Amino acid sequence: MDEVVAFCGAVPSLEELCKEAEIAAPEDEDELWDLMVENDLFPTLPYWLEGNAAQHAIDNAISVIEQRFSKWLKPKL
Repeated sequence: MDEVVAFCGAVPSLEELCKEAEIAAPEDEDELWDLMVENDLFPTLPYWLEGNAAQHAIDNAISVIEQRFSKWLKPKL
């Protein structure tokens, strides 16, 4: 994973992002949408990450996987 220099992905739908972030209030959804527009990230459209941004995203993904599967990754005594 350390050798990845760039990758492409799709921005999740606004509904998926709000669900993941536990956002339910319409005004908070609007704020998220405004932030996405400011950063040229539109739901379901592709995006490109390079260099440090790509490595940061990979590190975050590894961290989430480790957290979700920690009970199976811990050695049994």
